[in-house]
Amino acid sequence: MKNLELVKEKINSVNAECAPKKYIALAKKELISFYVENAEKVESMDYAKVEAYDFSSNVRRKACELHIYAKIERKVVGLERHTYAPELNKLHLSNGKTYGVSGKVDIESAIKQVAKEMLAKGGIEEYTSRKVS
Repeated sequence: MKNLELVKEKINSVNAECAPKKYIALAKKELISFYVENAEKVESMDYAKVEAYDFSSNVRRKACELHIYAKIERKVVGLERHTYAPELNKLHLSNGKTYGVSGKVDIESAIKQVAKEMLAKGGIEEYTSRKVS
């Protein structure tokens, strides 16, 4: 349990400014629960590697992803689904934008896909317009 306690400590000590505090807190909670679920793997890792790993990037990325998800969720008008051609599925937003969400059949998974794509395309700095160290 030595490695798992170190992981929890390092995640909780992260001070990220890429998203509002509630998303940072939620990101920390989700990451800790992920590592607790995979405690066996965490404990089998070398302590020095766990100690040297930078968990702040994981927290920042997850917090920004959650923030983007929340912003998109408020703007969803609907999901256009094609029964015989799911590769044509589209997510429609109130601002007039439409995103292709190939194979997604529910709004939640479609929003997650769009949020991840937006974050990957723009990066954390471009999305937040703040410098992140």
